[in-house]
Amino acid sequence: MRVVAWWQAAWRSPMASEWLDADVLGLVYRTAELQQDFWTAGDAQGRLAADTRIAKNEEKLGLSPIDRRRLQWEIEKGDQAEERTASRRQRKQVSGKDPREVLKVV
Repeated sequence: MRVVAWWQAAWRSPMASEWLDADVLGLVYRTAELQQDFWTAGDAQGRLAADTRIAKNEEKLGLSPIDRRRLQWEIEKGDQAEERTASRRQRKQVSGKDPREVLKVV
């Protein structure tokens, strides 16, 4: 249950809109697996090993205030933040198109 809560919180975070597909495949899924390892580890040594790796991955995902500062990510508040997040998500969906389509002969 705790892994599910972590997963939901990570995807509700404003940082989720900044993650690339490669981030999701390489870091988000791996961090969820490490979360599972942490909560199911039978000994303190196993928990400590998982916790260390979780912290390193979450750092790369910008999931703490200091990590966001290091990545120069800012969380905006209010309507402006919602508009920018929606815009980023829309650009991300559109980005599947061939980038050459925007080029025009002058």
